[in-house]
This record gives sequence, C-alpha cells and structure tokens, in this order.
Amino acid sequence: MKKVVLFLLISIFLLIGQTIQATAKPILINQILLGQNEGAKNEFIELYNPNDIPINLENYTLKKKSSSGNESVLVSNKSFIGVIPAKSYFLISSPEFGPQIKADLYYSNSNSLSKNNTIILYDNNKEISDKLGYGQVLDFHTQPADLPENNQVLKRIKTDLNSPNNFSDFSIEKNNIQLHNSLGNTITINNYQEEIISTSSSNKNSSTKKGQKNIYYSDLKNYKKLSDGDLITIEGVVSVLPGSLGTQYFYIHNNYKDDTNVYGLQIYNYNKKFPELKIGDYLKINGELVVNENGSVLNYKLKTKEIEDIKIMSSGQEIIRGPIEKIANFQMTDLGNLKKIKGEITQNKTKQIYLDDGQEIMIEIKKGSGISNKIFKEGQEFIVSGILGYSSNQLKLTLIDEKDIEALQKNDEKPLGEVLNDDFWEVENKKYYQKILQYLGLTIIISLIFLIFKKKIIKN
Repeated sequence: MKKVVLFLLISIFLLIGQTIQATAKPILINQILLGQNEGAKNEFIELYNPNDIPINLENYTLKKKSSSGNESVLVSNKSFIGVIPAKSYFLISSPEFGPQIKADLYYSNSNSLSKNNTIILYDNNKEISDKLGYGQVLDFHTQPADLPENNQVLKRIKTDLNSPNNFSDFSIEKNNIQLHNSLGNTITINNYQEEIISTSSSNKNSSTKKGQKNIYYSDLKNYKKLSDGDLITIEGVVSVLPGSLGTQYFYIHNNYKDDTNVYGLQIYNYNKKFPELKIGDYLKINGELVVNENGSVLNYKLKTKEIEDIKIMSSGQEIIRGPIEKIANFQMTDLGNLKKIKGEITQNKTKQIYLDDGQEIMIEIKKGSGISNKIFKEGQEFIVSGILGYSSNQLKLTLIDEKDIEALQKNDEKPLGEVLNDDFWEVENKKYYQKILQYLGLTIIISLIFLIFKKKIIKN
C-alpha cells in the first residue's frame, strides 16, 4: 500500500512539473554577437528566461537558417543540456570562444553564425520558442532586425510576446557589451577602438588613420609570421607560472583543431608585473613582440608593460600534451612549443642530462621547477614532456612539471651488478632478524619439551 501511495505522489509531482513547464512563457533570444575583428569565431547567443521558475532546457534545439532558407543545426537536441534560472540567462557559444566568456554550452558541430541569418530556438516539443531574423532574410518576426557588424551586439530592448517584431524588439549595441551566463556571471567584452589586423591578412603593412597604432591579432600558431616590435594581442593557457623557470616570465600554450602541435610563447615583464595566475588560466594578452636572433635561430617572447595587459578570461583549462615525437623531426620553428619524447637516458651529470631516441637532446631542469635530476637513471627509458628550446648550439627540452616524467621499466628483475638502496637492506635485515627469532623460539620449545619428558622419566 505504501509503495502505491508513493508511486501516485511521484506521478502527481511529475504531472504538475510538466504542466507548469507547458504553460510557462517561452525562452527568448536576448542578444547575439556574430564575430569580432580579432576572431571570426568570437560569437555567442544569449537566452533569457522571463518566467518566475527555472526551465530545464534538455532536448531543446538551436538552429540557424540562411537567407536562402537552408536550415542547419547549431546545438542538437541530444547535446542541449542545462537549466536556465528564473529571470536569468543562458549563454551558448562556439567552442573557440566559449572558454573565454564562460559559456554554459558550446555548439555541437562546426557551424557558426553568419550575416543574414535567422536564429531559431525550438523547445523540447519541437515547437518554436523564439526566432530572430536579421539583415536580408526570409524568416523573421514581423520585420527583420538590422544587420550587426563585427564587434557589434544585436540586443533585445523590449519584449512583446503577443506581437513580436525583430526590428523594433532589437537594437545594435556598439559599446559596453555585457553578457551573462546561468551562474550569474557578468562578462564584459572589450570593443577594440584601435585597428586590429589579423595575421592572416596579406597586406600586413596597410596604412591606418593618423595617430592610430596597428595591433596585430594572432593565435599561438601564427605569431612567428610577425616582426620584432609589432604590437599584438594573443590568447593562450598558462602552462608555466612566473618564478618556476624564471622570475620575469611565464609561458602560455594552446593547441588547435586538427593539429597535433602544442604551440607556446614566453610572456615577459622586466618589472615582474603579473596578476595572480594559476596553471590552466586562459589569458588574453596585449604586448610587444620581441624577436632575438642567434645566428639562424629566432627566439620569440611577448613583452608586457602593465598588469592590465594580461587579462584572465577563464580558469581551469586543460593543457594538452601532444603525441610522442622523434627528436630528428624537430624544427627551429618549433621552439617554444610543448614536445613529448621517449628515449634512454645516456648521461646524467650535474646540469648535463641527455636523452637518446636515435638522436640525443639535452634535458634541462630549472631550479624553480622543483624537479630532481635524481629521477633519471642512466640506461633507463623515460617519456618526458617539456618546452623545446635552443642554446649552446644544441636543442634542449626544458621540463616544467614532474608529472610529465614517466619512467619505463624494461622488466621486474633487478639487473646484475645493481647497487641496492638502504630500503632494500633494511627489509633484508628485518627478514634476517625474523628468521633468528623463529629459530630461537623453536629451540626454546624443543628444550622445554625435552626437560618435561626427562622429569617424567626420572619420576618413573
């Protein structure tokens, strides 16, 4: 009887929940960004919940429709997961831009927003919850909204559920761009006033307005196309903290889709002006590119002036380690990148450790890293990761974390002539003493039995 009552109560609660959700106001598209000058994939869609209750967005679908009417998926119903709180927001973005703006959900494919699109949000009943058409489109509410340019947000300024009108309900916002996620975070997007030129541009030396400086936006994959003294904006994940390898610099690294390389760059400040950083912080950094020539070898670093030049966009990002590579395949253009190698330690002397995989490379351990060179046993194989560098006319791999060192045992047997450590002898001594005690105990027992047996014989 109790089970029947419990089943009925659960059914009633579920039915009430479904009824409330079914009669709730639709989830709305609140604002969108199509892209920025420094990143075509810097886009987002912000949703708003006008209800006094949270709404579960599971099995919702987000699509876009081109000006010709072709519809494609941005977030499929299988990938749509999350709850949008009452009178609050939910942030969806491209995977490239999502970590920077703390998005709640990323696109489930490689599609992205374009000019002259209609964005359509379907609820879990496959009914249209809201749609926003902008520019020259065929699908819209009453009248299409104005077409925003790069760095401009198309933002909802009023809500009329009975007579929605994309043109009058939305306005273009050029400055003070703010967006919100379901956790209540408010994220401000910088709207660059200085001209930003992509490194992919074929005309790097294009003229600008008088008094205006060129800032070249680059990713870690392409900054080496720029020149000494160029001002750049770049992004990456903190892989080495200030003070670990040197007090005046740290490193950022990043990897990119369909590319096994993990690209990196040293971030330098003469006065050690750095914000409080953690491994895994995703940064956007403004600075001057410094290129030092050492014969035919070019070494790069980014020089900053103030703490404000380094902005923490998000935290907790994973630093990817690439696949194992052969030393012989390393190029001078790889300097600064994270590399993983496997080989035998051929030498371990003071400040001179070498690993051989068919070709030798020097393994460098900086004092601030906290790594002990005693880890490396000559003749033993290791897998190690580190930053590829060049000095004293040879390649080197600078280790950054003891977790990136993996010792490989050839077998479980101890090799002939191996020098055993103190722990081994301590264990062997314990075994020896245990055997002595066993013999003593056995001797005492036999002696007692003999004495007892002897007394009985004498009495008889």
